[in-house]
Amino acid sequence: MPVYAFFWQKVLKRFDLSVAYANTGMYVVWTMAWAALFFGESIRLNNLLGAAVVILGVGVLFRKR
Repeated sequence: MPVYAFFWQKVLKRFDLSVAYANTGMYVVWTMAWAALFFGESIRLNNLLGAAVVILGVGVLFRKR
């Protein structure tokens, strides 16, 4: 079983599908962080701006009304 599928099942057990799926956008941020840490990839300004947009989008979905 792929690691992604294993963790996706764990997330679905703890959260509603709408909450879990909205957070899949955070994979962009995690992928960028792991690529820099393990593979020495450089993180440029446009990468950080894109990650900020993703984080803001997830924040907008979960803000309290």
